[in-house]
Amino acid sequence: MVIDTLSLYEKLKENMDPAAAEKLAQALATSLVQIEQSVRQATEGRLSRVEQALETLVRVTQEHSHEIAELRQASRENALAIAELSKTVQENTSAIAELRQTVSGLMEVTQRHSQEIVELRQMVQENTSAIAELRQMVQENTSAIAELRQTVSGLMEVTQRHSQEIAELRQAVRELVETTKKHGQVLRRLELDQQDIRKQLGGLAMAFGYRLEDDAYLALPRLLKQDYGIEVQGRLKRDYLVDRQGNYLEVNILGEGVREGETITIVGESKAQLSANEIDRFLRRKVRRLQGVYPNLFPIIVTYMTTSPDVLEHARQRGVAVYFSYDFRQP
Repeated sequence: MVIDTLSLYEKLKENMDPAAAEKLAQALATSLVQIEQSVRQATEGRLSRVEQALETLVRVTQEHSHEIAELRQASRENALAIAELSKTVQENTSAIAELRQTVSGLMEVTQRHSQEIVELRQMVQENTSAIAELRQMVQENTSAIAELRQTVSGLMEVTQRHSQEIAELRQAVRELVETTKKHGQVLRRLELDQQDIRKQLGGLAMAFGYRLEDDAYLALPRLLKQDYGIEVQGRLKRDYLVDRQGNYLEVNILGEGVREGETITIVGESKAQLSANEIDRFLRRKVRRLQGVYPNLFPIIVTYMTTSPDVLEHARQRGVAVYFSYDFRQP
């Protein structure tokens, strides 16, 4: 910077003495030069410091940029971790609720256990007394065992004698087995004879049944008209009918009748000795299978006798007409 001392002097002398103005102008010029130098030095120092500060700032900014990038990555990772932690917190909240419920249940169980412990302590006290009594019994049993040992010694001698007797008995048993085998063969022959007798009796029962039914064919038209007002159409016979399932069913007493203009289907069978079970079996195996197929079924059973006095009442309650062999005789 160039200081114009002359111009400064010219301006100063307008208002003051020329000599003083000259001195003042020179002093001002000198001061301004010094100030300029000081300002230049200060400015250069400040610029140097500013440059250093800028370099430092750039370096720090670069470091901060790197740290910011790392922080952003960490922030993203933290966000994921926070999401996972939130989920974990929710799960833990549910788990805590379940644990609270479990703890509540455990507290109840603990209370019950406390009561049981009190009871068990009582039992232990009682058992302690029982153990003392058992110890006394053990001592007594020890004495008894000593006596038993002596008794066993005597029994061993008796057992030896019995062993000899058992050997003799075994021999006798062998002989009995042989005899039993022979008897078994005889019994087998008797069983075969009994089976043959049963077959013969079965044949006789069937023959009696057929004979009873044959008599019924002749006598029932009269009895049915007399007792139930049923006019038998044609003749009674032994034949087959088709049941509700389309299967053939043997009917030992079969015929048709008319009562008050309605067609009656007569179905029956014979039993040498009639029981309540036989009545129910006849209804189940014969009558029910024909219901709905033939009109107005009229069940009949003919027999020689009944197994008990209440059989006739049982038949009456179930709507089954019963005739005895002696009913077939003409009055």
